[in-house]
Amino acid sequence: MDDAVPNPHQVEMCVERMKNRHMGTFYRNLVNLRESTRFKYQDCMVAAGNNMEKAVGCVDSYLNGIDADNVTLKSIVEAKCAKYF
Repeated sequence: MDDAVPNPHQVEMCVERMKNRHMGTFYRNLVNLRESTRFKYQDCMVAAGNNMEKAVGCVDSYLNGIDADNVTLKSIVEAKCAKYF
């Protein structure tokens, strides 16, 4: 890449490469953990049907699952990216 005449596509690729290098572990694990929790929530909502009490329980367990995901994600990123802390 020529610094005098930067190509916007090359700049975009470079930005994405740097973002993936530094935040890739976080984003990959975030997607995996969140999808798992979301699937559990969706299954719970289908099982709850029209029962409002069960649906509220599903929402509560979904929010608790997100909190647990945050703790898990923090530990994964700290373990794999300790040099950045």
